[in-house]
Amino acid sequence: MSAQALQEAPVNGRGVFGAVDVSFALRDGKTRLASLYQATPYRVLFPNPEPNEPPTAVITTVSGGLVGGDRLDATITVGPGARALVTTQAAEKAYRSWGPMFL
Repeated sequence: MSAQALQEAPVNGRGVFGAVDVSFALRDGKTRLASLYQATPYRVLFPNPEPNEPPTAVITTVSGGLVGGDRLDATITVGPGARALVTTQAAEKAYRSWGPMFL
């Protein structure tokens, strides 16, 4: 995670800051996870792909939901020759929002 992203993280209980940084690389002719960083409420799940399918990463949140003032940052890198499927979870709830929250 970049220094700028950390500086922009909400403080004083006015929102949460979640981050993921996932990278895949080709090693021995196969795409493999090269690095992983996760900060709550973001998490990355790795279900088992079907044979001959690329690795799958599912970005999810483990909080009760996102509200005004929350911030999520995701960085995905797939190296030369590598293949990966990266997706997100489906929304389970939709909350009313009065717009962006300014600190």
